[in-house]
Amino acid sequence: SGNYRSQWRSISTPFVTGTVAMDFGILKNVISYTDIWGVGVMAMYDRSGGGALTSSYLSFSTAYHKGLDPEGNHTLAIGLQGTLVQKRIDNSKLQFENQIDNNGYNPMIPSNETLVNPKISYFDPNVGILYNGLIGEASNIYLGASYYHITQPTESFMNLTQNRLSYRWTLHGGGSVPVNGKDRFHASILYMKQSTASEFTFGGAYGFALNDMDDNPTTFYLGSWYRLNDAIIPYVGMEIKGFQVGLTYDTNISSLKPAST
Repeated sequence: SGNYRSQWRSISTPFVTGTVAMDFGILKNVISYTDIWGVGVMAMYDRSGGGALTSSYLSFSTAYHKGLDPEGNHTLAIGLQGTLVQKRIDNSKLQFENQIDNNGYNPMIPSNETLVNPKISYFDPNVGILYNGLIGEASNIYLGASYYHITQPTESFMNLTQNRLSYRWTLHGGGSVPVNGKDRFHASILYMKQSTASEFTFGGAYGFALNDMDDNPTTFYLGSWYRLNDAIIPYVGMEIKGFQVGLTYDTNISSLKPAST
């Protein structure tokens, strides 16, 4: 899978985030047929502040899904993730108060600021739990929770500043139900909280089946999500032969709307 995001382009140099990931099952002929053992790897790149701050993440994950019934229609999973984090600051792309004169920002004025550690690295462990279940013959539901920054790693570009990452926890859920025999409606909800910051997003998408092949469907998706007090997020997507591609756009409805339109 992969994802690319460009944000706040209309206000300033955009924040850019890119992600690629893959996961697969292992020991399928060793563990119970009702269980699944998965492993995965994810790489993420993030650039903000006009390139002044770049962050790179490399995550390794594993999760064991234990079947709760003889058919494996209900599973409970425990997942672990370890992330190697590296962040860099480019001092030449930063602007400081003492570089502003009567004509505005003047790069010829020295900033007199020194970053002791322009590059930092640390290890960040996370954990999660997930329930997945079949309802009736064709509907499904999932509920999960995750806990990030278990060790509260130190994240500081200055030796004298011991800034530690606050814990972050998430709750998420969703599912899908058949409609008119071959179409499906998908819905999801997500709540995240870290220190005093929080986010609540919910919505769904309708999947229009474009063929009658249950084992190899072609589906067109149309839907929208809503991030509370922030944005409406319309979504359009297409699934062909097991490959799915989608596009979203955050339509700002918050107090930042005059600056982002």
